[in-house]
Amino acid sequence: MGTGTLEDALAWLEYCNSDADTYYANLRRNNGHADPYRVKYWGLGNEVWGPWQVGQQTAADYAKKAYQWGKSLKMLDPTIKLIGCGETGHAEWDHTVLNILAGIVDYHSIHIYIISAGSHDINASGPAAAEKALEITCSLIDLARITTGADKDVKVCFDEWGVWDPERAPGEKGAEERYDLSDALAVAAWMNVFVRKAAIVGMANVAQSVNVISAIVTSPEGVYKQTSYHVLFLFSKFMRGTSLDLGVIAPRYTGPTSPAWIANSTRRLTSTHRLSSPKMGRRSAWHS
Repeated sequence: MGTGTLEDALAWLEYCNSDADTYYANLRRNNGHADPYRVKYWGLGNEVWGPWQVGQQTAADYAKKAYQWGKSLKMLDPTIKLIGCGETGHAEWDHTVLNILAGIVDYHSIHIYIISAGSHDINASGPAAAEKALEITCSLIDLARITTGADKDVKVCFDEWGVWDPERAPGEKGAEERYDLSDALAVAAWMNVFVRKAAIVGMANVAQSVNVISAIVTSPEGVYKQTSYHVLFLFSKFMRGTSLDLGVIAPRYTGPTSPAWIANSTRRLTSTHRLSSPKMGRRSAWHS
């Protein structure tokens, strides 16, 4: 939605999913793929709120445009799932966009990265920001459905998340992170957030799978599995089935956090809901 047009988007959808006798469906056939690809998920822009984006818009302008695009795409293929462009889940952008798009999108995308700041405690407690963001997003979705009368189940698409310290791995230099054990434990904490919030998280994706803020690093000599890789592998293998909502009362971590508001947001809590918990280090009874 930055430099492309609605006609471009409709052409891509027709090329990928249509089985009709139309120009772009026939172009796909001529390119060697007779059957439709049936691409299910379609994102309506990415980080459109960001000044680094070509085609940056205000929340209101984006939402109006995305609604019309979404309506048109659904007319062409009613089976697709649309993902609206959110911000952090707790920003005014999210509130504005959901109020307009809650009736047409199937997912609301949010992005959050945490930083280690050279401190394991800050690193391991960082995913609590994502947990609070999911709770706020869930409330914003409910509020949008109440105020607009939208009768649609909207989930969160957490399609950018993880540990990224821009001082350690500057974006302008490729954001090639090198993860240690503390980062792996932080990723495990992230995964537990997604398990606990499975009712609202429809999907969570590692945005860059190789080299950039990633679990796998390549070089001319071969492939290197970072510490975070092993966490993702173990969760993919063993964390299957149903997420249980269990109440556990435990001592609370009261040290520094990043962002700082994590500490304030958890003060009123008396228990945590956790099915599985990686040992966080010297403060193993950490409260999120």
